[in-house]
Amino acid sequence: MVAALSGHNGRWLLNEKGALRLIAQMRRRPDIFAEEVESVLARPGATSDELGASVERMRAALADVRAVCGRREPGG
Repeated sequence: MVAALSGHNGRWLLNEKGALRLIAQMRRRPDIFAEEVESVLARPGATSDELGASVERMRAALADVRAVCGRREPGG
């Protein structure tokens, strides 16, 4: 998802360090993508219900990325 958003914004992604911070500064991105992904990765869950909820949150983030990357900018 990070690679797709980076490419969509015309930026090179050289490594994963600081990638979410970089995405948070990009103009074309889901509104709370970085915060949502960071939250899931920081605490994915300890129970099957919590893990399932995290999977659903990541699926929603993926849907948001697909929606953003599918949009064309005027004149772009």
